[in-house]
Amino acid sequence: MLFHNKISLTHTPSKYNGKVIIIRAESPMINDDGVYYDINPTDDLRWGEFAKSIIVITAPGNHASIIRSPNVEIMIHRLQKAL
Repeated sequence: MLFHNKISLTHTPSKYNGKVIIIRAESPMINDDGVYYDINPTDDLRWGEFAKSIIVITAPGNHASIIRSPNVEIMIHRLQKAL
């Protein structure tokens, strides 16, 4: 198991009073078998349970392709507006 996955199973986060910006991919991830998956389909990925202020922005593409051009430029523009 990857280290960051193991930590996510055992860590209990505390409340955060600052602003959290969540970047959501607009397209779903599809595995090699063609099966769609989304670990947590809620808009705020349950961060609302821990953070006082949540801003959700979307980026074109899926989990992997949002960091490729031209998607990354669109994501940067939306993130700058949210900041």
